[in-house]
Amino acid sequence: MPTVAVLDKQAGRSYGQASANILKLGESLGVLLTGTPSVSLYTVPAGRRVVCSYATVVCITATGVTGVATARVEIAGTEVFSSQPLLGLDAVDKVWRWPLTVGASKSGGAAQTITFTVDSPATATTQTADVRLYGYLV
Repeated sequence: MPTVAVLDKQAGRSYGQASANILKLGESLGVLLTGTPSVSLYTVPAGRRVVCSYATVVCITATGVTGVATARVEIAGTEVFSSQPLLGLDAVDKVWRWPLTVGASKSGGAAQTITFTVDSPATATTQTADVRLYGYLV
């Protein structure tokens, strides 16, 4: 995997190496949004660390959705992407995305598991989604 130096152009300093490729790290398919599941997305391999870049939630079934779920992504109990209402995720093929953010974030160490958790269920007859996590290993 190619790497690039992380460079602070203003100070002219290099901060080591980071992956140039953001990869799909893991996924959980058919997650029930009308319940409160906590599902595993990825376990960090031995000898590596993970930096999470973003996560997506794609609605794959939706019947009678009148209220959206609230969910989060976390590593070992610490939020990577904070609990948010999945606004607009009320019909098939709609997508919610936790974006890249500026500032400090949590990275995960070897053997830590990254999970997606529904904190508050959707108000719906049925609603399921495919959840995917993207990032890179260092």
